[in-house]
Amino acid sequence: MVIKGRGLLVAGMLLSTVALSHSDRQLAEETQDPQQQRPNIVLMFPDNLGWGEVGAYGGVRGVPTPNIDRLADEGIRLDNFNVENSCTISRIALMTGRYAIRTGGDHIDGLTLWEVTIAEALQSLGYATGLFGKWHLGGENWHGRRAPTHQGFDEWYGIPGTSHTAQFTSFENFDPATMETPYIWEGRAGQPSRKVKVYDMDTRRTVDREAAERGIAFMERNVREDRPFFFFYPITQIHFPTLAHPDFAGTTGAGADALRDSLARPYPGGTDLERGRPSGRFLSDVGRGGGRARDRALGPGDRWREPATLPRRQAGPLEP
Repeated sequence: MVIKGRGLLVAGMLLSTVALSHSDRQLAEETQDPQQQRPNIVLMFPDNLGWGEVGAYGGVRGVPTPNIDRLADEGIRLDNFNVENSCTISRIALMTGRYAIRTGGDHIDGLTLWEVTIAEALQSLGYATGLFGKWHLGGENWHGRRAPTHQGFDEWYGIPGTSHTAQFTSFENFDPATMETPYIWEGRAGQPSRKVKVYDMDTRRTVDREAAERGIAFMERNVREDRPFFFFYPITQIHFPTLAHPDFAGTTGAGADALRDSLARPYPGGTDLERGRPSGRFLSDVGRGGGRARDRALGPGDRWREPATLPRRQAGPLEP
């Protein structure tokens, strides 16, 4: 199911999809454990993906995305996406189902803790919840206060803030003695988040695949335990610096157009050169969780396209 809609709509659809109804399917399953009647949910959320970059919406960069297109073919495609104006604000709307301005959250302070997120709502229904990728909802002083594990996620792995902090250690005037070094982090509910490794121009290339692999392990673990899960995969690509995974750098033949090579990497990976590989794995792995009609895979985006100049084309307009 490809969802191209405001966070309010996506959040509402996510929560409504777990509500009990009087469908024929539920009547047939009403003797089963209620936990087994709940859908597994995979929410993929790429950063700065223009609406025209996916094949189902025109594929204007010329990078094939067959697995993502399959979501559109087999699900619902909504094409009126009135995005918020920044990564953080869109994430607030998505996670709460409310206009971000009503939550009191902003880019500097992040999401206010008294707001109920999708993860918290699903957690109360017995869901396992995991975030693997980019958080960017905790504000500048997030550690120990506003990590994903403080707002409904059982576990997480990724970066706490924006993607471009990968550049910081490569700046000529960077001084680790006086400046904060960006890190990739991980954490579990009830425990402090911990640093995993420096987030720099090298680990920028691999963080999305690592997040995807951890997310797949999270799904497989919960399938074995017969527990419904919510897997949130907020992808760091194609936000600058758009550096492709080493396995896919140069695969599009686009020369200096790193954006196209980065589309060939983990959105969940790249061309469906790579972007399709993790998304294809997500589809097959969710299928291994039962292949149930009630399982849900969704793929909105967080704001507008990455603002890079391309010859003869753009990834859709800057504003919908």
